[in-house]
Amino acid sequence: AQGDQADFTFTGLAKWARSRQSAISWIERAKQLQSHLHNQMGLVRSLLIESRVTQDAQAAAGNRAAVLGIRQQLPALAQCPLLAKVLDNWDLWVSGETPETEADDFWWV
Repeated sequence: AQGDQADFTFTGLAKWARSRQSAISWIERAKQLQSHLHNQMGLVRSLLIESRVTQDAQAAAGNRAAVLGIRQQLPALAQCPLLAKVLDNWDLWVSGETPETEADDFWWV
């Protein structure tokens, strides 16, 4: 369905895109569909991936603020250890670096 397409297909294509511009294009498609479907949980994931692939500190700051706002509305996100790890290591996340303890470049997001 459309939700799965936005949450998994488009975000997956963004993560594995060969160019930053292509990744941004896939994320934009995902965010538009998630917003249309009122899928806040999926939108948070897209915002995180966008912040990682663009490596744009200014855009990432806006995304972080949006993620924090959505997290306050959704109890599941407030309790999510993966989201907490990304937020606690935001500068590292946005830089595109991966800690030695992570086997996945996107930290399993």
